[in-house]
Amino acid sequence: MRFSTVFQPLYFLATLATLPASALEIKTLFQVDTGIELENIAVRWNGNILATGVSQPLLFQFDPTSDQSVPTSVTIPGATSLFGITEFSPDVFAVVAGNWTRGATLVPGTFSTWSVNFRSKEPVVSKIVDFPQAAFLNGMTAIPRGRKNATLLITDTGIGKIYHVDPTTSNFTTVLAPAAGANTTANPAEPQAGINGIRYNALSKTLYYTNTIKTVFCKAELSITPSGDSLPSVTAAGPYTVVASKFPGDDFAIQPDGTAYIGANPVNTLYKVTPGGNVTAVAGGRNETAVAGATSAAFGRTKADRTVLYVSTNGLPPMVANATSHGGKVVAVELSEPVLGCEA
Repeated sequence: MRFSTVFQPLYFLATLATLPASALEIKTLFQVDTGIELENIAVRWNGNILATGVSQPLLFQFDPTSDQSVPTSVTIPGATSLFGITEFSPDVFAVVAGNWTRGATLVPGTFSTWSVNFRSKEPVVSKIVDFPQAAFLNGMTAIPRGRKNATLLITDTGIGKIYHVDPTTSNFTTVLAPAAGANTTANPAEPQAGINGIRYNALSKTLYYTNTIKTVFCKAELSITPSGDSLPSVTAAGPYTVVASKFPGDDFAIQPDGTAYIGANPVNTLYKVTPGGNVTAVAGGRNETAVAGATSAAFGRTKADRTVLYVSTNGLPPMVANATSHGGKVVAVELSEPVLGCEA
């Protein structure tokens, strides 16, 4: 998610200019109408791509294997935009919804999470829970807990906190407030753009997150204690550490070894960050359109796309506050070797 405050700190651009993008094959799969941004992305078990819309509360679905595929969409009622998405049960996805559109005033207290069940012939939409106290719900990830379901971690970008939600009972609580999650220097009249993208790596029990304004990509090992049918206890088992910095990361995909592919929409770039913190621009660039306004990424889940990274974009011109989207798109980036993501 890009906010107008992102355009104030320009010191990192000189650093970014020294990171040339690798020569990877990139293909545009589909593009939505002018004025609609794509904010986040997930992949179903059958390979179909799901992407959330900003300025229209639409969850788009697209089959990347068919040249004749036409995007379909599901509407989430009572909202103007959709944000984070994650799978919490086989072919059942949680989606963040709220009232915010480009150039309009943020409406705190309007955010909620919804379930979209694709197991039926037609998707079934139902509300999970409202968040009247939330300033700006944004990124979301799942914590597996057995019985083929998971609980959810959701970032509140406006106040730099993380909520823990049980999608089966609608119970939730605040569990984490990392120091690098908040941004106290942002304009109080605008969204604070604190902690943004978030992913949980179940293999290493590590939480990863971005802060776009602070230009940091961070991690923390989690301690998760089951609690019967209640929400598991989630605490930081160690320090919050900065993996890499000086690039404006949004949402991302994470590999089991901790390698991340991060969309940096203000500079039209997709970055690869190794576990050791090495940053490489693998697609796009400040004045390029291949991944213009890259917002998130997800790995392919079938044999046919096991070397593909799907990237969503907002379609906004670089470094222009409150611009109108040319229409967000989803692009396929062919990686050099197969990867298995921790989360679609």
